[in-house]
Amino acid sequence: MTQNKTQLDVDADEVLTFLQITDTHLYGPPDGELLGVNTRDSFFAVMDAVAAQNKPVHGILATGDISQDHTPASYQLFAQKMQALAEPCFWLPGNHDFKPAMLTAFDQAGISSAKHLVSKHWQVILLDTQVSGVPHG
Repeated sequence: MTQNKTQLDVDADEVLTFLQITDTHLYGPPDGELLGVNTRDSFFAVMDAVAAQNKPVHGILATGDISQDHTPASYQLFAQKMQALAEPCFWLPGNHDFKPAMLTAFDQAGISSAKHLVSKHWQVILLDTQVSGVPHG
C-alpha cells in the first residue's frame, strides 16, 4: 500500500487517537536480546497489554527502530502483530532500521506507507529523517 495521503475519521467528539509503538528492536531469531532483554518477549508483552486495555484508536504509528538486526524475519514478525489489529498501521524507519527490508515486509503485509494522515481537524505528517549509512537522523 503505497499511497501518500490517507483520510482518517474522528470519533463522535471529533477526537483522533493513535497508538504509538516504537523502539521494539526486534531480532529475526526468537532469542534475540538487547541489553539483556529479549525484545520479542517484550514486544509480545506490550501487545498483550494493548489488547487487555481494549481502548479504541484510529490508527497505529510505528515510529522506528522496529528491527535491531535488519532481517526480513524481524519486520515480518512486527507486521504479523499489526495485521492482527483492526486499525490501520503507518510507519517510519528509525536509525536502527533498514528501510528496503521494512518497506518490502510491510508492503506485503498491507501496512500503509502513507506519510500524510488527514482528519477533520488534524494533519499528521510522518517525517522520515533517516540518513542512510549513519547512526543519526
